[in-house]
Amino acid sequence: MIRLGYQIPFFNFPGATPDNVFENVAAQTVAAEKSGFDTVLVMDHFYQLPGLGHPQTRGSCPRLQT
Repeated sequence: MIRLGYQIPFFNFPGATPDNVFENVAAQTVAAEKSGFDTVLVMDHFYQLPGLGHPQTRGSCPRLQT
């Protein structure tokens, strides 16, 4: 059986404000559950960390690309 998780790494998506972050994350969680996801994971830092690297190269190892 395949189990899928839905990760919410950023809370600053379009339309998000400090006043509605909880409601937006809760709505995404409900939508993920209705879509069949088993787990929802959120960023665990009060102050979010910046993205590291270029989006196309995040997580890739330069040594494996040679």
